[in-house]
Amino acid sequence: MIKAIIFDFGGVFCNDTDFSLFHDIADKFQISQEQVMDGLKDLLKIYQRGEFSDTEFWQEFSKRIEKDLRAGYETLWIDKYILETKYNERMFDLARLLRQRGLKAALLSN
Repeated sequence: MIKAIIFDFGGVFCNDTDFSLFHDIADKFQISQEQVMDGLKDLLKIYQRGEFSDTEFWQEFSKRIEKDLRAGYETLWIDKYILETKYNERMFDLARLLRQRGLKAALLSN
């Protein structure tokens, strides 16, 4: 018998803004999308596990792409999130319905 449902947040309760963000990073640092992806390789996983602070993440990214940090880099992620995040109200409704039916509903995300 199912007693609980665990949901991810990104891509489930809201859209994923990562690829749009990668484009913004390329523009900000004046590098190609390929360079962005090379710079983020493995680094993003470490960051999402909480092993780097925001500042440490950007410093390491800057080293990997061999470019100085650009003004405004600190808010790239949050700016993109605020501008482009769309919430999936149907998923919120589903979570509420499951809770009303006695299931535990949890949100787990990186």
